[in-house]
Amino acid sequence: MTKIQELQLQLEAALERIGVLESGGRRSTPRIIKEATDPKDRPDYIAHGSDAHAQQLKLRKATPDDGDLVVDGWALTDLVSYGANANLLYLKSVLRGKVGCLTSKPQKIQSDDPRKPGFAPVMWRPGTHFSQIMAGR
Repeated sequence: MTKIQELQLQLEAALERIGVLESGGRRSTPRIIKEATDPKDRPDYIAHGSDAHAQQLKLRKATPDDGDLVVDGWALTDLVSYGANANLLYLKSVLRGKVGCLTSKPQKIQSDDPRKPGFAPVMWRPGTHFSQIMAGR
């Protein structure tokens, strides 16, 4: 048996273990991994307005050393990332926008009327028929 044939058998055995192949090398129906329908149940969920959300926006709690670059007790984490030519007015407006994202109420998402605010169509997920998506409207 050549090295390539040996690797092929190892690969087939691994695919059989995870359910992609049936014994004998035939493809099986792929298993559908059920996703959490509520975003709060996902492991990568970050609560709106939390410290993790502030980190994601590259904000930190302000200190007395921050001087004028403070909005509502928050400061930018890394001023160098905005470049050498970033002036105080630009940095202040960026900071104000990020703090606004952090402190504002999250918008209610809806998938019924594309003319109303917060429209986000339902995403198709493998294993879901199009008629099932449309039935939820």
